[in-house]
Amino acid sequence: PYYSTGGIKGGCVGEYLWDYGGVHELLPLYDPAATKEHIKQFLKIDITKHFLFNPMDGEAGGPWYPVNQEKIILLIYHYVQSTGDAGFLSETVNGKSVLDWVLFNANFGDDLSKPAVLVDYGTGNNHLELRTKYRYDNFYPDLNGRRYKSYQLAWQLGKVAGKNWDYLLERAEALKVLLKETLWSPKDRWFFFMYLNGVKELRYTNYMFKMIGSKVLDKEEEEGLVSHLNDDEFLSAYGLHSMAKHDPAYDQVDIDNGGGGNYVAFTPRIAEFLYQAGYTAQAEELLKRTLWWGERFPYWGDSFVANQIEYRKDTPLQNALDAGAGAQCIIFGMFGVNLEMDGTITINPKLPSWFPQASLKGLRLRGSNMDISVAGHEFTVRVGDRVLRSKIG
Repeated sequence: PYYSTGGIKGGCVGEYLWDYGGVHELLPLYDPAATKEHIKQFLKIDITKHFLFNPMDGEAGGPWYPVNQEKIILLIYHYVQSTGDAGFLSETVNGKSVLDWVLFNANFGDDLSKPAVLVDYGTGNNHLELRTKYRYDNFYPDLNGRRYKSYQLAWQLGKVAGKNWDYLLERAEALKVLLKETLWSPKDRWFFFMYLNGVKELRYTNYMFKMIGSKVLDKEEEEGLVSHLNDDEFLSAYGLHSMAKHDPAYDQVDIDNGGGGNYVAFTPRIAEFLYQAGYTAQAEELLKRTLWWGERFPYWGDSFVANQIEYRKDTPLQNALDAGAGAQCIIFGMFGVNLEMDGTITINPKLPSWFPQASLKGLRLRGSNMDISVAGHEFTVRVGDRVLRSKIG
């Protein structure tokens, strides 16, 4: 099957890597064969210049999205992790092995023969796509910080293939130091972005929260970012704002990235990161404020408003593929399922206070079919004829 970004009536049958890569944990579980074919198609086009392929002919289209490199690495990593298909890494696509493509994308914008640098992502406005005069250009702290995880995942995939790429871990640690020294503001408890001329400004985008739990942040930075998840800045009665209310670039009409609400995959992705990093109360609060999504909508479209019950009407009929990030949050965040590359599975549920009893049935991981039931302070895992019981935590 072809899993398009949206739907015909939504005017969005193209396959954006930005969307498809948003369900990198779920799709390899649901349809590993199709996931593999989609990954190979993205590797056939130039994802350093384009953000999608056309379903009719497979050709590339649109400009480059700077998040492409992270997305393709996540897709490859979770496909191999979920299926155990390490042989995929040696398959050849457009003259390179899949593993070579992982290394290429992890190093994109960097020169390993020189000291670590922050990557300049240019001025294409292809990250936040802000509609007003305010900018978010050049040296993004969020995407530079997320390169840390890309290096780590590339290292792990290399290890699976018998490569010793310890230099990638060293590069990641050098990047971590550089990010804090160059862009962190202790006073604001936030990161600057920086123009080519060295001028720094603050842009309070929710993209920053996507670094939580990746270890690129130390305790000061992580707790600093989380402190902004409050009703004066990023939260309203009906969800999370993509831009903090006090940011001069805040635009109520620009729902997905500019402030009025946020793109459908952002809230569950950020909640999942918060769960995994131990910020359970903050994750609960995000999900609690978006429960109305399930009550009001027959399907989840592009973006939802945070300060009223409303949706983004620019793309009213687009059934966003990566709305499936909500399922990822429930499985890998709320139910605390963790799968290691060697096939080890650990489960550590953190159900919210307003949801004290729940079950997850028929979860298939690496050949195991399991049911998880949680009630109060205890949970049970059933795998075939085996039943395992534990207290929460």
